[in-house]
Amino acid sequence: MVTNYMGLVLIVVSYSDGANILAIVPTPSYSHQIAYTHVWKELSLRGHKVTLITTDPLKDPKLTNLTEIDMKWTYSFASNIKEIVEDTLTMWNLYDVNLDITLKVAEALLSHYAVQDLLQHRTNFDVVLVEFFYPELLAFAEIYGCPKILISSLDTNPYFHKKMGNPSHPALHPDFATPFFGTLNFRERIISALFTLYLSIFYEYKIIPEKQKLLNKYFGTAKSVEELVDDVDMIFLNVNPVIQGSKALGPTTINTGNQRPAISTEPLPVKYNMFVNYIGCVLYLASYSHSADILAIIPFPSYSHQIASKQLWKELSLRGHKVTLITTDPLKDPTLTNLTEINTNWSYKIVSDISYMAENTLSMWNTYEGILNQMLEISEQQLSYSPVKDLINTHSHFDVVFSEFIYPEFLGFAEMYNCPKILISSLEANNYFHIKMGNPSHPILHPDMVTPFYGQLNFQERVISTLFSLYVLYFYNYRMMPEKQKILHKHFNTTKPIQKLVSDVDILFLNVNPVIQTPRALGPTTINFGHRRPISSKPLPKDLAEFLDSAKDGFIYFSLGSNVKSKDLKKDSLKAIIESLAEVPYKVLWKFEADTLPGKPDNVKLVKWAPQQNVLGK
Repeated sequence: MVTNYMGLVLIVVSYSDGANILAIVPTPSYSHQIAYTHVWKELSLRGHKVTLITTDPLKDPKLTNLTEIDMKWTYSFASNIKEIVEDTLTMWNLYDVNLDITLKVAEALLSHYAVQDLLQHRTNFDVVLVEFFYPELLAFAEIYGCPKILISSLDTNPYFHKKMGNPSHPALHPDFATPFFGTLNFRERIISALFTLYLSIFYEYKIIPEKQKLLNKYFGTAKSVEELVDDVDMIFLNVNPVIQGSKALGPTTINTGNQRPAISTEPLPVKYNMFVNYIGCVLYLASYSHSADILAIIPFPSYSHQIASKQLWKELSLRGHKVTLITTDPLKDPTLTNLTEINTNWSYKIVSDISYMAENTLSMWNTYEGILNQMLEISEQQLSYSPVKDLINTHSHFDVVFSEFIYPEFLGFAEMYNCPKILISSLEANNYFHIKMGNPSHPILHPDMVTPFYGQLNFQERVISTLFSLYVLYFYNYRMMPEKQKILHKHFNTTKPIQKLVSDVDILFLNVNPVIQTPRALGPTTINFGHRRPISSKPLPKDLAEFLDSAKDGFIYFSLGSNVKSKDLKKDSLKAIIESLAEVPYKVLWKFEADTLPGKPDNVKLVKWAPQQNVLGK
């Protein structure tokens, strides 16, 4: 996984050439080195040129793209660490002891003739990776004007989490130097808070000034250590959230601890190998032929809501899982023998007036109220539909249930089958669901998805966003959820509160791409999949391909989506759009649902439907 993320960085750096990578892991400790050994090996095997400064070189002659600068002799700086640990080391002096060692190591490294050669000859590198204990070495990236990546063989501390924009609270996320884990009692919270405060002061007045001296001595850069850390592009952490405490992280912080490959290909001793083989036989016999039985429910009658996850249902069925899909837009693919579709296309008539609402009365303040009655009607009719009723009455069994996030009442199926609950969304989720999933949510940083606010909000927008977030929480708790509770009780005959069902959700999938949408810190149970959209291999229609190919200066694709139709806009709105598009020096492809458009500019081509992903990938 970490090599895939590196690939994203490197493909930007160079389209056809292997990247020239400088990796610096100075700490004289095998556990610090081994965490990323496979990364350097794989990068070199995949054609990238890697220069690695390490205390434990691989010394593999087959890795011709790997150049290693051996710093093994720096182990002498930590020769008395055993005595320190046994006699005097505590959480309160750990960083002081560590600082003494890291300063000696950094000084020795930067004085080394091979490293001096890198500095004096200004060898060019495309990306620099540095162990997070040594931020002064990020100056190499400053010299080369390339991306900066920090790496760690463990978690990092609150100082670096804050620098990367990750929420960090001492009661929830104690520093790794403390002995605290899990739910802290009151005394532990106080100690953790005091230690975090101490650590912040220690970094600002002790660690950073000392590292600044090294930076000035060897690099002479105008940037400070603080500025170098602020400019870091990514940080890789050797953390597995399944066995370590889960934490909300921004998209530039990558956990790699759950992607550890086998380090050695040497065979196991005979007795261990026999044990593993016997266990394998037992597990193979226990469940070699059982794939998952999946129920997926996407009730909302909108093509954009349905298309976002179609590839998921298709791939799951192709990989041997049995998928039952309740959808308004069935695939109807006879080759997908593992896919059973319950067609609720008739639900489109329930939302037939949504374009009128969008043009005339809909605003951010009445959006939720405006669609509530339609959502309730959709739930009521689909749960009363005989094929869906059969799933309830016959007590069919499923191993996992997916439900569209705006229909949490359908989680009643998962409660009935006692199986994992997964919510899925074709767009972003609102703050109500982010809060339920334990994701940090602040109305100034993350305005609700129906507001017109984006990026840096001014004071007025912050006030409005805060008030609107309070309104949404009130609306969900006292208006929407009570209505959905009635439907849940009626059709599933459960007394479990719908709020509890949402709180028990295992995973939330969001069709969000953090590269083009506002990044936000997410816990490990919230997964963004918007950057993994496949593009169909089918060619564009001939007339469409010719129109786009003739757009030498690029083109504009204009669409209001599948819910709001351009043909239903008011005349004044249409006139304003036509006049605006006529003035742009580009060709325009307009998804327009009528055959004609009076006053259509010459640079505009109308289509009733277009394969959007293929068009945008043109």
